[in-house]
Amino acid sequence: MSLDRAAIGQALRQWLMKATSLADNKVVFDYQPGPQPEWPYATINPTLATASQGLYDEQAYDSGTLTHVERRTLTVSVNVFGAQGQALAIAEAAQDGLELLAVTTLLATVGVSVVDKGQLRNLSVLEETQFVERFQFDAQFSAVASSAETAGEIASVGINGHLSSTTGAPATITATVQ
Repeated sequence: MSLDRAAIGQALRQWLMKATSLADNKVVFDYQPGPQPEWPYATINPTLATASQGLYDEQAYDSGTLTHVERRTLTVSVNVFGAQGQALAIAEAAQDGLELLAVTTLLATVGVSVVDKGQLRNLSVLEETQFVERFQFDAQFSAVASSAETAGEIASVGINGHLSSTTGAPATITATVQ
């Protein structure tokens, strides 16, 4: 059972680029090494160690294949940094982008759908002599992970033998199971 975490991460980056018009080098993972881009830019931190929504798990066995489907929740933290007046507009565009058909279709291709867009939080600060505008929100997504295991099946079993009865003569039986 596993989600394609790399594909989900890239789809989430594509969402931010489509919704905000930020360039590829301006949407980075929060945990990646190296310097941050120049303003404005966005960081994304998907919590891909997802939590199970166990109530809706299911297993089905059909023709020798066991299929396990597990629904999971996924939290994605987005931070937008910029000069005064930039970050708020970009963060709002990112949230609004979750309603775009192109974005929902993109996310659906990796098995992810939007549950909640989250609340914007103003985390702006004054660093030395420069004002850094920063807005953050946590969006919630639902993901589906499934796995199939071929257990094989018994094509046929032949049973030959004698059944003994306490009363009467032994009987002979042949059975075939398919």
